[in-house]
Amino acid sequence: FARTAKFIVAAPTATGAQRRAASLRASLDARASLDDGSRRFGPVPAWNPRVAGRWREQVLLRCRAPLPAVEAVASREVAVDLDPESVL
Repeated sequence: FARTAKFIVAAPTATGAQRRAASLRASLDARASLDDGSRRFGPVPAWNPRVAGRWREQVLLRCRAPLPAVEAVASREVAVDLDPESVL
């Protein structure tokens, strides 16, 4: 059994969103151990890459207990959807 957390980062430019998403992925990778069974995907552009003039990228995390990772990377610039209905 695993849960999913979808992280969405936004920035005024596409390059800025890519950098923030890559930084988020690096921090998730640093928190995970090789034997914890977690899987990380992304960063990839969000389904709607530009909303309200801001570019968006997303990173997915699948693991048994995503809350410690969510709390570690939570900020005003990162939107988190736990157990999202869609990963688009």
